[in-house]
Amino acid sequence: MDFSLAYIKSESQILLKEFPSTEFPKGKIIDREGLNDLNLQGLFYDNELLETGEWVEFLRNENKFFPMISADELPLTFAEFETIDDEIALQKITAAQKSWILRNNLSLLENIFKMTTHMKNLWPNDRTSFFEELWFLLRSNIGAKDLIIIFNDIKKGNKEGDKNKLVQTKIQGTKIPEPIAGGEIEAKLLKDYAKNFSPEFEIAEWDKTKGELIATVSIQNSPVLVMAKVFSLTPIQKSLLIGLFDGLQ
Repeated sequence: MDFSLAYIKSESQILLKEFPSTEFPKGKIIDREGLNDLNLQGLFYDNELLETGEWVEFLRNENKFFPMISADELPLTFAEFETIDDEIALQKITAAQKSWILRNNLSLLENIFKMTTHMKNLWPNDRTSFFEELWFLLRSNIGAKDLIIIFNDIKKGNKEGDKNKLVQTKIQGTKIPEPIAGGEIEAKLLKDYAKNFSPEFEIAEWDKTKGELIATVSIQNSPVLVMAKVFSLTPIQKSLLIGLFDGLQ
């Protein structure tokens, strides 16, 4: 699976490297403001550089999107990052992702009743907001690089007397959820996995080599299909998601 890492180079720049690193093996220099547009899987930093305070506020909000790794935590200097190969980069980010995801898992576990209560209130009134929040919950708790959620929605008739219509919607994105009207492909996917839908969260397909995951669940009798690219999937993550969806019924 391809992935992107960065290292803070100076008070205003980062070095971005994409793996496999065939096209730009030396990486690219990105201004700090460009960080918001990147779908990183991890950001390395030197503790001394962050002590200047220039990066602290800027990064405060970014930590919810990807792990930030101290060069002391997973020993890696900037010079080593410049020449890091694909295999070592994958080892580093896999270790960092596990720690970051575990923190997110513990946070959700501690707040699961509050979270499910909040989301159950959204369900009948604002279906799109419900799935945008669910998208972000799933992304941060399984460390998804890419994530798509497909679900049924109701399109109300334009005129008085028009019947409501069952339609498919998908929430997709890498960093921020984006709702998009579904079509024939989304309808076919829900039909293809029809036998898998139940109130219990189920992993329908898991390709460990490619990091590709397909999961199914029914929320209050409405089918939901989850498609994601992840580095790993642990029994703890699966159990936590089973508990989350159980609380949403």
